[in-house]
Amino acid sequence: MLFTSVTIDQPGKGIAGALHGAWLAGPPRVKEWDGLMLVGTNPLISMNGGLGANPARNLHRAKKRGLKLVVIDPRVTESARKADIHLQCKPGADTQILASIARHIIVNELYDREFVADNTEGFNELKQSLMPFAPDL
Repeated sequence: MLFTSVTIDQPGKGIAGALHGAWLAGPPRVKEWDGLMLVGTNPLISMNGGLGANPARNLHRAKKRGLKLVVIDPRVTESARKADIHLQCKPGADTQILASIARHIIVNELYDREFVADNTEGFNELKQSLMPFAPDL
């Protein structure tokens, strides 16, 4: 038997692209980022997560430039070790953390109100659905 990256773990990427579409916005502009939040992903190993073709090099250069990295992951991954903040949540709790962050942004009006008014539908429903997710500080 012959096992290669094509036979073991690559077909899923093609299937996911066929089912959900592909990223068409061009390569990530890591040099322009001030901050990055990784949720349940470890791009230093998986080569996925928006850091381009060489995530280790790109993250290293971005951190040297001042990028702040937040990682939400139950595991202390290679990416989490590089983080400025690592929120080591219980498995499955990442959605609650993200809902709390979204709630904080909305309640404190830390979003572009004009953009939201012009480009979204159901924002008030979203706001109401996030109210139970008050962050526990």
